[in-house]
This record gives sequence, structure tokens and C-alpha cells, in this order.
Amino acid sequence: MDSLVVQTGGRSGRMAELARSKEGRLSVGRGYGNDLVLTDPHVAPEQLVFCQEGEQWLMQVLDYANPVLLNNTRVREDQIAVSSGDKVTVGRTRLSLYSDAHSVEPTRKLVLSNWLAMEGTSFILPVIVLLGFCALDLVLSYFEGSTRLEWEEYAYGVLFSGVVIVGWAGIWAITGSIVRQQQHFGLQLIVASMISLSATLLSFIAAYLAYPFHSTTVTEIFEWGFLFVILVVLFQLNLLIATNIRNTLAVAFALTALVSGVAFAFLYFGEEEDAFYLPLPSSALVPPAFQLSRESELDDYFSKVARESIDLDEQN
Repeated sequence: MDSLVVQTGGRSGRMAELARSKEGRLSVGRGYGNDLVLTDPHVAPEQLVFCQEGEQWLMQVLDYANPVLLNNTRVREDQIAVSSGDKVTVGRTRLSLYSDAHSVEPTRKLVLSNWLAMEGTSFILPVIVLLGFCALDLVLSYFEGSTRLEWEEYAYGVLFSGVVIVGWAGIWAITGSIVRQQQHFGLQLIVASMISLSATLLSFIAAYLAYPFHSTTVTEIFEWGFLFVILVVLFQLNLLIATNIRNTLAVAFALTALVSGVAFAFLYFGEEEDAFYLPLPSSALVPPAFQLSRESELDDYFSKVARESIDLDEQN
């Protein structure tokens, strides 16, 4: 190879420091006179020198205070041949050696390129999406379980959900800052809000599946299935925004399986509870959101049902 390129700090998605050989020579060390200056305290001031001899490049080790590894094998010679693609490790620093003609992987399609380009200009859209989720979650929670206009208790639950969403987006923004040096907090907030809204809607639908099937088991099965799919989508979008992982779907599926397994074990095997019985939904009992109006009281409704049952028994 005509010239040698030494790369350090080249983790996926981050800028790498490169040094190119000049006149068939390239030096590496902590000293400021080197072609590639490292800050690793476990590297000597003059650690390595790469020299070209004909078509071949040789690596000279100048200091053995810490072992030098070539492709994970300790170098014991003062001079050894290297080639393009080799990895050199000294101290806590890993160097990659390349020639000018070294092949690089094809350009990958950036799925969220338009969103990533637009995000960061304003936080108005992420805030609107978050507030929209909170409002819809509040309305759905009220209509699902309340027959009286008591918004306060539901407002606390929605506020907690909003805090969780902001915290989740913040964690992935920090991850993106570390891995790709790009936070994209606003975009992560939009994704978390939209997925949370989808999960709320699907859970709402799953709860009402118990009525036509006369079984709460159906609701649990559908809820776990819906939430599993939702989590896979959420993790995949988070990974696409914050990292450059190749197969985000496989990683998202593995993370979802782990989280779901821990949650399932905690809910069903974590604590022993006293035996209790729950009434099975009946086709004659219409869900609260459809049967009861805001002017109706839950006690009045069940009193009405009891009276109708007594009248039916008397007729029989």
C-alpha cells in the first residue's frame, strides 16, 4: 500500500481521528511531536513508528511499558509487518490501520433523514404532541372508568405519564449524544408521545374485548400482544434515532422480550396475593363509557340492575 492511515476513536456513528503517513513514515505517542498524538496515559510519549519498506509497512515498538497487541496477539518483536485492516491495541487505545484503497461499506439508507434534518429547529411540535397525548389520555381514562366528573385523580395519572415520557425521551437523547453526538430530544419526545398514545388506545380497545368474549383472559392476551408490538416499534425508532446499529429490529425485539419477561415475572410471580374473585363481564353489562352518562351515578346504575333482577324473579 502506498500510504498508511491510522484511525482512533472510530466507534460507530462518531467522528474518528485520522493520521496519514508522510514520506513513508508515521509516528504515534503522547508526545506532541508525533503525527498522531494520543491522550491515553498508558501510552508512551514515543510509542510506535510505522515505516514503509517497498510495498510493505512495518510497525516498530519503541516502548514496552504496556504490552502492544496486533490483532489481539501480543507483539514481542521490535518490528513487525502490518497490513490494511489490522488492529493495534496499546494501553486503552485501539488503532485501526488502513490503506488508501481499503474498501468501505455501502452507504446505508437513513430512514428518518427528513425528520432528523428538521428536528432541533423548534420545540413547539414536540410539546404540542406531548400535550395532545396527555389530553387524549385524560379523556380516555375518564370515559373508561368514571361516571362522575372527577378529573383530579385522572389528572395525576396523566401527569405521571407525561413525566415518564419526558424521562424516556431524555434517556434516549443522552444515548444519542454519547453514541452519535446528536441528541434529537424533540424527535425522541414525539416518538415516545405517539407510541404512548397508541398503547393507550390499544389498551382501551383490549379492555372492551372482555365483553363480547365473556372473559378477562382475552383482554390480558390482547393487552400483552398489543404492548409487545408497541414496545418493539418504540425501541426500533429509538435505536434508529440514537444509534447506527445495523439490525435495529432484532435488537428492539430482544429488548422487548427482556422487558416483557421481567414485567410478566414481576406481576405474576413477584408477590403472593390472597385469593379473590372478579365478576366476569356479561353481554348484558355494557361498558361504562357506552352505558352511563355523566349525570348517572355508578351506584344508581347497579341499583337499577338489582331492581330489574328482582322484578324478573317475581315474574317467574
